[in-house]
Amino acid sequence: MREQTERPHEDRIGGAEAFPSLVADHLPDPVLLVTDTGVIRWATPSAGPAFGRPSDWSLVGERVTAVLGGAYDPGRVHAVASDARLTTTDVTGETRTFRLTIAPAGDGYYLYVARDVTNLVDAAATADAERARFRAVFDGALDALVLADDDGRYVDANPAACELFGLSRAALLGKSIAAFAPPAFDFDAAWASFLDAGEQSGTFTLRRADGERRVVEFSAVADVRPHEHLAVLRDVTDREADRRTLERQRDELARLVDLDDLLRGVTRQVSNRTTPSETLDAVCLAFVAAPHYEFAVVVSAFGDVLARAGLSPDDVDDVVPRVETDRRGDGDAFPAVGRVEWPNAPASVAAVYAVSMSREAPTGTLVLGCGVDRLTDRERDVLAEIGQMVGQVLAGQEARRLLAADRVVRLQFRFDDPDLLYSRVSLETGAVVSVAEVVPADAGRAIHYVTVGETPAEVAVDAASSLDGVERVRSVSDDGGHTTLELVVSGGTPVRSLAELGAHVRSVTADAGRCDVVVEVLPGDNVKHFASAVKSRYPSASVVRKRTLSRQESAPWNASGDDVTSRQRAVLRAAYSAGYYDWPRRRTTGTELADTFGVSSATLHQHLRVGEGKVVGAYLRAADRLETEPGDRGDEPGGNGRGGRSAT
Repeated sequence: MREQTERPHEDRIGGAEAFPSLVADHLPDPVLLVTDTGVIRWATPSAGPAFGRPSDWSLVGERVTAVLGGAYDPGRVHAVASDARLTTTDVTGETRTFRLTIAPAGDGYYLYVARDVTNLVDAAATADAERARFRAVFDGALDALVLADDDGRYVDANPAACELFGLSRAALLGKSIAAFAPPAFDFDAAWASFLDAGEQSGTFTLRRADGERRVVEFSAVADVRPHEHLAVLRDVTDREADRRTLERQRDELARLVDLDDLLRGVTRQVSNRTTPSETLDAVCLAFVAAPHYEFAVVVSAFGDVLARAGLSPDDVDDVVPRVETDRRGDGDAFPAVGRVEWPNAPASVAAVYAVSMSREAPTGTLVLGCGVDRLTDRERDVLAEIGQMVGQVLAGQEARRLLAADRVVRLQFRFDDPDLLYSRVSLETGAVVSVAEVVPADAGRAIHYVTVGETPAEVAVDAASSLDGVERVRSVSDDGGHTTLELVVSGGTPVRSLAELGAHVRSVTADAGRCDVVVEVLPGDNVKHFASAVKSRYPSASVVRKRTLSRQESAPWNASGDDVTSRQRAVLRAAYSAGYYDWPRRRTTGTELADTFGVSSATLHQHLRVGEGKVVGAYLRAADRLETEPGDRGDEPGGNGRGGRSAT
């Protein structure tokens, strides 16, 4: 080592220029030694190419401002040591970024050390751009996006997530996912499973801050950033509701198809039966054989089991007492279809329904065990139609049994109720009212032919028009002393109820607000049940007279009209009662009758002509039999072939 303290300044510079070339050649970073006047006195070989010079170019002797730019004039940066960022163009024309450190080196020299940070700067810029893009996508996504930490607490959320959760971003961050899960949800187990798997998807029931439940689809990925886990949530509540609605409608449609098949099947079954027991057994078996019905039981108005299928005797004994056979709905009518609560129902039975077989009288109830919990309106309508059809078939069978019976019981009922239809007409007109015929029509209506004694037609029409349930009034006869009215009535009347109970109504009269109805029923226990059923429907009713009659030999021909349809029979009765067959002057035209039934004239005349042909044919066949049978029936009671006309 040589002492150079006393050597001139220029000699020491020479020593600097002799910096070991081995070190200089292996320095990757450009290094410059610059005088305080801004002249480069020494540079590493890597400095030239880094600052835009050829590799064999020497920077020694150049001014630093020419190499690095005017911003690095020693007069501006050498006063204080600095650390700056430098951007240059290298020898290939590529822009490079350096971190430049300038430090005093003594004796008026400064050391310029440049570190190439181009890749770091580019990476940082790329990261910034990625963060900006992520933020834009995150905040602008229509789906809810949330980031959670390792503990399952939210650390970020986009606006869609805030709307889904019903909270502001500030209120949502920091909350655990478990705070929005259903009570029975095992969050710890689910979260651990997700972290182990690294991803997860499915559906989740989310409880919003306001308590509302939303169904969401989710897709979650773990560690999208270190210790941050992303979940994408989509609210599918409405879609799920639509899907369930579609499935329900599809199921309901399938049930309706099955129910229509059942209706046709029941119609077919009951049309081939001649006794009530056969009919009810066939109905129960038809229901049990159909989809969605587990059992069927028919219960009388008095709680007696008339038929059953698909249910054990013990279960029958349990469910029957729960059926209100004498139940009433709006308008004092029996509800067509009502639900029966049966806690002990078999597991396959979702609900029990009671179907009335008459809206006007407690004739019986069809109890059905259904595999579905609720019925559609259409299903209720079809079941009600089946119940009414079965009730009408039973009433027809009872009527035929009554007509063929050797002995009958004649009962006279008195209804002390001034609000009943006929009683009200008698009060409004101050006259005696008699009922000639009641003809069933459609939609629960009936056509009543009523004679009002000693009352002008206009007075009788005005009186009847003001009554509840009377939809239409027409005078069909006014002979100066009596007026016959045609009333289209909705709702029940005693005559209709008694007929649906299987009675043969002989006469109906009303005077001063009191109505008397004479009927015939079969003898035996049926009489007691019949009277009880009438009393349950009309509390004001009482039996004022009872007689047992022996029937004489039947008329010369059977007028039961087995081959005449109910519609044809109704049209024939209405035509006869309205004076359509009167001659030489008809009291009612075919057009008026068609209007009453709500059909075209052509349809009405078709029913009339076909019905007339069947009745005439039955009469002629009976007459032929009489001509070939021995003995003369002309002297026998009723042998003249004429019979009285019943009220129904």
